[in-house]
Amino acid sequence: MPPQPSHAPEVITELPLEQQLALLAAPAMTPSGHFLTHLLAPQTAPIQMQRMPRHRSLKISIARLTAGMREGLWARRTWKQMESLWSRLHAYAAQRALPISDQTATLFVHDLDVAPTTKVGYASSLANLFRKMGLPSEVLRTYAQSQRGLGGARPTNQATPIPRAELLAIAAAQPTRLQVALLLAWKTASRWDDIARMTKRSLLSLREDEIIVDFGSETKTSRARPFRPEMLVVVKGDLTATIAAYLQRMLGSRHWSKDARLFPYPTSAIRELLRPAGYKAHSIKRGALTYVAQRMVGTDIPLHLVGVLARHAASTVNIAPVTLRYLQDVRAAARLIGTGSLTQLL
Repeated sequence: MPPQPSHAPEVITELPLEQQLALLAAPAMTPSGHFLTHLLAPQTAPIQMQRMPRHRSLKISIARLTAGMREGLWARRTWKQMESLWSRLHAYAAQRALPISDQTATLFVHDLDVAPTTKVGYASSLANLFRKMGLPSEVLRTYAQSQRGLGGARPTNQATPIPRAELLAIAAAQPTRLQVALLLAWKTASRWDDIARMTKRSLLSLREDEIIVDFGSETKTSRARPFRPEMLVVVKGDLTATIAAYLQRMLGSRHWSKDARLFPYPTSAIRELLRPAGYKAHSIKRGALTYVAQRMVGTDIPLHLVGVLARHAASTVNIAPVTLRYLQDVRAAARLIGTGSLTQLL
């Protein structure tokens, strides 16, 4: 009988990240957790499969479990970022013959030649990762807190807000589909990722005088926390008819699957588009929020709606998620939230 691999942290951390996370669930599935260890870690010693005729179906089941865990834990882009950070940590530890631990991870982050804000992000991400794997993370969390005290919570290289006139001029020179994507990003004060993820499901209403967008339909955060009212944005006012007319033509011209992206432009492409003018992809969101705050002065529009339009998690929304869950038609709730009064100014 082959030796049974241990579930101790030093063994688990030798496996690829995805396999480690799936392995953590193994003992709860079957008493012979070591069998799943071998299935999930083919680089370990092989086992005798002849006595387990159903191993193929079990292996498929484990693969599905792993895929499900992968999909549910983080969005695809977050997985890529985590896997890159995890690989860099492993290389750092291997070069110095150090074990994978929160102390080693803290040294790794501290030695990086990056801004304090970036160190805070890396330390927090690794602490979250260690916690999910059941490993100690207190040193990482303490380090992140210390970096915040040194100014790490203050961004030092924020994107310059783009003025409305400049964005419209840049958009006018682009193909129609990209032009509409840029206009919609402005009208909804969106990060570019929000626009790039949009599908047909994202559009709850599409009229010349009103567009209702559900940004939560395509995000991992909203899959874990559905019915988030701040993800509903009502677009009204200038530019609305232009955006709606194009989307109506586009969606009516051919059969669109529910998963097809409306604006499949990566953030890197938008970054390169705006770079010659001195802006970044995030300049659109900052520009729109700056512009609308300036135009709110002298109106009776509640200030808290700026945070709601920005879709910041701490924003105060006048309807609870549990109430939104009970409504058959969320479009009425979206209108009552009040973002339309802000997009009217954009």
